[in-house]
Amino acid sequence: MNEWLGVRAKSRVAWARWWLQQRPAPRSEAAVAERFGSVGRALRASRVYAFQNFVDPVTDELCARQRFEWADLGIEPQIENPALQRLSYRDAGVESWIDSLARGVPVTMRAGSQGEADALMAAQQIRSALIVPVIRDDPWWGFVGVDDCEQARDWQPAEVRLLEQLAAQLAAVTRGPH
Repeated sequence: MNEWLGVRAKSRVAWARWWLQQRPAPRSEAAVAERFGSVGRALRASRVYAFQNFVDPVTDELCARQRFEWADLGIEPQIENPALQRLSYRDAGVESWIDSLARGVPVTMRAGSQGEADALMAAQQIRSALIVPVIRDDPWWGFVGVDDCEQARDWQPAEVRLLEQLAAQLAAVTRGPH
């Protein structure tokens, strides 16, 4: 039975990758954000979101603000959460992400194993998360992420590739300074 469920999950992810490839190239950030729901459902995720980097003018530190989000039914959206509009990587306990994401390396998280970042995860009921960078040449624009609020899980390579595909589409349409 578990083997069959694995095949079905792979089929959902494969379908979503095909679907994203078949869609006309998005012409705006909002057009990419509309695709978040399809990706979220294919991944059986609780949330899919994008954060854009910026340098805080007062502290001169790298921060991120949430720009887009899809949340599954019954999951509390975080797009209006003021703490996510000036998320300091350092203060959130995820400063190690900066180097990984800037190099194009995805980051995975599981609740209970993230040190300082566990508080951020707990506040949003996140059990596991997958984060991939949105890179448009240079600089690193930000990241696209997916949360699972139901279970801690290991993200599969096909799931990572699907989220990277979504991030690449967002990178293609983002313009302007951080």
